[in-house]
Amino acid sequence: MITSLAALLLLTAALLVVLGVSGKFSIAPLLRRTACGLTLASTLALVPWTFEDAGAAAGVFLGVPVVLIMAVMITDMSQRDVRLVSVVAAVSLLIWSAILALSVGLAFAPPALLLLTSAGLETKRTSSRSNLNATVPARSPQP
Repeated sequence: MITSLAALLLLTAALLVVLGVSGKFSIAPLLRRTACGLTLASTLALVPWTFEDAGAAAGVFLGVPVVLIMAVMITDMSQRDVRLVSVVAAVSLLIWSAILALSVGLAFAPPALLLLTSAGLETKRTSSRSNLNATVPARSPQP
């Protein structure tokens, strides 16, 4: 059962990557939003166990990934270039995952890898102003 589920997930991911590379579908926003949702879901699932195990420190253990993901989500919703924020958040989340690897940290490694992948596949968003400047024809010299 688990093997067939893993094979199905792998096949779906391969299909999405092929569609994204062919230009028919942009996979970067999907990966970024999946990473955000997975991080928030992991955090919510780990809250009871972490508070039982670590007490008040659980707010820090689980708060850092939430703050990083919220920065990515806010940048994404503001229609700005999200690559730099995604890379910084992904690397920070991987470091945080390694620091907390013996407790809850490994739950944040897959979303960090998804976020890093989405940053690598993201194309630069250009504003309409830069597009207008690019289409202005050059003037011919006057005789």
